[in-house]
Amino acid sequence: MTYCVAKKGAFGVVMAADSALTSDASLTVKVSSFGERHGPLDAPGPERFVQEGKLKIEVIGDCAVTYAGDYGEIQPFIQEFRVWLRGKRRPLEAFKITADANSPSKSQIILGYVEDAVPRIATFNANGESEVIDDVEFAAFGNLDRGLNELTETYLTLFEERSNDPIQVLVNTLALLQSYGIHRYLISDGVGGGFCGVALNHAGVHWQPDILYLVANEALSSAGMVGSFARDNLWCLFSSMGTAGRVVFGHKRRDLTAEAQDERIADFFVQMEDKHDDARFEYICVLSLRPHSITVIEMQDNRYHHLVGVDPRRDIERTLGVLWSTELLQMIGSIELPEGQTADPGHITVRYFPYMYTPDPPPGLLEQLRKEGRMFPSP
Repeated sequence: MTYCVAKKGAFGVVMAADSALTSDASLTVKVSSFGERHGPLDAPGPERFVQEGKLKIEVIGDCAVTYAGDYGEIQPFIQEFRVWLRGKRRPLEAFKITADANSPSKSQIILGYVEDAVPRIATFNANGESEVIDDVEFAAFGNLDRGLNELTETYLTLFEERSNDPIQVLVNTLALLQSYGIHRYLISDGVGGGFCGVALNHAGVHWQPDILYLVANEALSSAGMVGSFARDNLWCLFSSMGTAGRVVFGHKRRDLTAEAQDERIADFFVQMEDKHDDARFEYICVLSLRPHSITVIEMQDNRYHHLVGVDPRRDIERTLGVLWSTELLQMIGSIELPEGQTADPGHITVRYFPYMYTPDPPPGLLEQLRKEGRMFPSP
């Protein structure tokens, strides 16, 4: 059970997937990184449980795969696909050969690849007949309900109209997908946890940028944050909302010993922890608890934007503070609609703000802002 999605457009290709893992094993963590309560899958048959637990995107050279279904039968497929790629087969050819020899009937797979400098999408088993379909514009597999899936396709088309930058489209997509679990309980459907993604353009595959998610209402009476970092088939989440606090998911490198593998993961974790604690993010995504408002702010690894600031809080170890502008708080509490229309609970607003240079506030002002409620004034 899961949800994964891919979209091709003038910008290239974006792919994203959740991290929910369904099994008969008892729960080891009570709450996901985004504050969702882990629990049983709402489905007939033996009782199974859903919890955040897997990176479901894997980059293989200039390709990326994501999937929904039985992870046990998907892994042999991906391993064989790797073998054919190492044999110098072109990605689509390797995908088709693998599908002919190894057909996981309970699962669906999306391949993103670059051929002749053009990003493309192919799918396996989209129609339940173990077929490979090439040159796909949009693909989505898993347990997300029909309404949200249609909403995803609608908004990804809108993101394409707004930008030719695959990274911008990817961040908007991740923010949208992540917001679903904030407003609806999806764990019982086998969907949830953090969402991770990649973007493809003529130059190859690119992991998502470093993102800080802020989950709050306009009164800041309920607020939390999650830092999301992905590199080289490893993904780390730092959360103030989940039971674990800090988690790392990833895929093993088959050329490394077990000891080297542990060192690889430990080095990645330390590097990402340092970046997180230094408050350096490429994007901030504000997910409003009410109404369904999403605000994406490009930061370019800077701490301050005229809408929001991130304070490393050197006085409190491994703590970040957020300096909210009045303008941002007003935005996250509102829905933008054409004149004459009235907002209802189903409406969603997605706003995007490019980076605008904002000088660091003087230390004295920062201290004053902390004492006064940590508000960061708009210019």
